[in-house]
Amino acid sequence: MLVVKINDLKKMFVTRTVFEQLDAAIAWGEKVAIVGPNGVGKTTLLKMLTGEETPDDGAVVWDPQLDRQRVGLLTQQIQLRDGETVREYVRGARPELLAVEREMRQIETRMSKDISREITAEELVSRYGTLQERYEELGGYTFDSELERVLKEAGVAPEVWETELTAASGGQKTRAQLAKLLLGEPQVLLLDEPTNHLDAETMDWLEAVIRGFAGTVVTVSHDRYFLDRTATRILELSPRQLRSYPGNYSAYQEQKELERRTQQALYQKQQVEMQHLEELIGMYKTWYIRAHNAGGGNKKRTKGHISRMRNKEKQLERLQAARVEQPKEAQSIQLSFNSSEKLGNRLFLVEDMAVRFGGRTLYEEVNFAVERGERIALLGPNGIGKSTLLKVLTGELVPAAGTVNVSPQVRIGYFGQEVERLNPENSILEEVLELETLTQTEARTVLAGFMFRGEAVFKKVGTLSQGEKCRVAFVKLYFSGANVLVLDEPTNYLDIPARQRVEQALQNFPGTLLLVSHDRYMVQRLATQLLLFTPGRVTHFAGGWQAWQEHQERRRYTPEDLQRQEQRMILQLELSRLAEKLDNPHSRPEDRELAAAKLTLVQGQLRALS
Repeated sequence: MLVVKINDLKKMFVTRTVFEQLDAAIAWGEKVAIVGPNGVGKTTLLKMLTGEETPDDGAVVWDPQLDRQRVGLLTQQIQLRDGETVREYVRGARPELLAVEREMRQIETRMSKDISREITAEELVSRYGTLQERYEELGGYTFDSELERVLKEAGVAPEVWETELTAASGGQKTRAQLAKLLLGEPQVLLLDEPTNHLDAETMDWLEAVIRGFAGTVVTVSHDRYFLDRTATRILELSPRQLRSYPGNYSAYQEQKELERRTQQALYQKQQVEMQHLEELIGMYKTWYIRAHNAGGGNKKRTKGHISRMRNKEKQLERLQAARVEQPKEAQSIQLSFNSSEKLGNRLFLVEDMAVRFGGRTLYEEVNFAVERGERIALLGPNGIGKSTLLKVLTGELVPAAGTVNVSPQVRIGYFGQEVERLNPENSILEEVLELETLTQTEARTVLAGFMFRGEAVFKKVGTLSQGEKCRVAFVKLYFSGANVLVLDEPTNYLDIPARQRVEQALQNFPGTLLLVSHDRYMVQRLATQLLLFTPGRVTHFAGGWQAWQEHQERRRYTPEDLQRQEQRMILQLELSRLAEKLDNPHSRPEDRELAAAKLTLVQGQLRALS
């Protein structure tokens, strides 16, 4: 039924309360994502679920039927042991199997030597037979082939398997962790930023694994596209609450906007009521003072005025006690551009281009054109040459063969270089005003749109975090007068609110975009054309990210596969809806009982599909 309940959880660091009064329930088979601003305690909450962190109050209660050894945690910090290879690390997924295997090897060694008097050969053979049976039960004879299959599926190349884990890249370590988790046959997966350092192909694989996983998944991630593809319920973490929203990340965003509009309407209605009451109070007070000053008047009328005034004052007090807070304004960046500039239609023309480093050819016979106003995303694995192509287009590198023609009217703004050019001694405001295209008022308005409000604009650039520096660099680039923006991973180090600001600004940009990004949600929203990188080739796709994904799925899956995926997603959404009803303390007992019966039925249907 329910795999875990979070009851009145509280966590403090020294004297600071990270969060408190957290309550939630998660059902078997759910795919839940935890979202919230940086620093709110999402990773801490995951660690509490595993028992790695202890709450200062409250409790995490797991289903007694759960094998706690089969709760798998993927973290941003992997524990490394000197000399341990990638293969050895992943083999650690089955500790009982490895213990049986070690004892078998020890007995084999002893049996190959003289047998001691204390333990007869018969006893050793008997023990070996028992271990051999257990080894077979645990899948020992197929374990290494299974391990190699999972390593390949996780994107860990065979040449990396015998490499020491300490020498592996960030992406290889993440993939090794994923392979180890899945080999451990978990019932519950807890994933902390699982898509960090992964290329698109491995992320596709991970999404498919999670969607088809029969157990429960709880994810913390800034990857909104990943959450759209895997989550069926969102838990929004704030310092005093875990709020539940059914559906994926996009559905959560829509519900949040509806909440904001509803709260704004309630706030405005209450303000009107309060103003009306204040006017009535003032009117009755004026009438009372006039009647009182007139003297000898009608005492009954005077008392009536004061009685009505006090009645309205009590009504106003009740309204003020139940005051509706004014919601924060919806994220909006108002930008205007001078559109009088005349550009030709074709800005770049690449013909028969080849790029080589030493004796290695990155790609050759590359042909494509970039037209005015197009938004092109460059997609492919890490290290395949996407950033190199951007440098060729900007003139920083020269191709080994072919031609790259650039319109003389093109003015390029290159994000990959802007952060390095910031002056650490300048304040944020001084840095932006160096552009001379914005007044101080305009600069402060724009900076507020990128979450530098009030006194924050006077902070020194040198004291900023990497994410804050990226925001400043983006503002400078955006208003630099460039008509072509070349963006190399512009959302690295940015949290979700900052990414949304960048996206909105780029949607309003009237020029041309060339974009390299692992943020598939941003690519989906912005790109109208794709350049697809494979070893030795660059292919143009005349469509956006969604069209490309649908094209790939039609090639990868049969109609029956796609139908099963759709059935599974519908059932998982229904599962989360029922779990949310069970989790709601205001649900009527009869509604909870009905939801529990339906939830058990849906869980059975999901197991059958998996």
